[in-house]
Amino acid sequence: MNHFLLTRFNLKVASWNKTRSGHKVLTEEWLEHRFYLFETFTLSSILNQTTKNFKWLIFFDINTPEKYRTRAKINFEKYDFIEIFYIDGIESLMPTLKDFFDQESYQNRKLITTRLDNDDALHKNFIATVQKHFKDNTGVLDFENGYQGVLNSGNTLDVRKYHHKFNQFISFAEISEKPITVLGKMHTDFKTFSPQKIDRKNRYWLEIIHDMNKINNSKSNLYSDLKIDLHDFGINKSVLKTVACNTLFFRNIGVYYRLKLNALKRTIKSLIHG
Repeated sequence: MNHFLLTRFNLKVASWNKTRSGHKVLTEEWLEHRFYLFETFTLSSILNQTTKNFKWLIFFDINTPEKYRTRAKINFEKYDFIEIFYIDGIESLMPTLKDFFDQESYQNRKLITTRLDNDDALHKNFIATVQKHFKDNTGVLDFENGYQGVLNSGNTLDVRKYHHKFNQFISFAEISEKPITVLGKMHTDFKTFSPQKIDRKNRYWLEIIHDMNKINNSKSNLYSDLKIDLHDFGINKSVLKTVACNTLFFRNIGVYYRLKLNALKRTIKSLIHG
């Protein structure tokens, strides 16, 4: 099966100079932090997949310092399903993908591409489930339900249930002489594509929120889930731990009292105007 996981690592983008919290991007500090996230969450979750019948293409910038080229080589050289590219910024991404998929072996054959950011994680059954769906189908596959993990100080991970339509974990299957691939459009643009398969049953992705996110941020209205098994996402529990129960308790009790207060306000309003 021609299934490709596509990850952009540190490609230059003209309009992206700072993180959401104001840190400069692509610096030594940024790279060190991003490699930590990648090794802790992303790489571990992919090595934990129940199938290895796929290729993982990872795109680094040509200006990546030698120190991190060596680190990447050490991470990847033992795995023949991983291929890394060094390209000149985001402008070179689609031409590089075009050249790669122009190879005769991929023309007019079903091609599956899946997005994965370099700081997120996949459930161990993610790729196998994608391939099972696309065995007899093309189009878009969207796992609407997943998790958001907020990385706090002290290596605690506050994991919440998260519902997000046409999110950054989208998969796309096509048969074409000129494949679009899942990176050819913004992930939200795939809501206009058909056919579509919306999976609401499985929570198969984990979005990591941290100080150096570009856009993604913590959603305060989400409920924590202390029952999640981090091993299903390849995460070493000795390195990270879910937050203590009191955090969940105080968040949920706060929600409870807000609901009670709103109900009381409605009651008072009905009595006044009754």
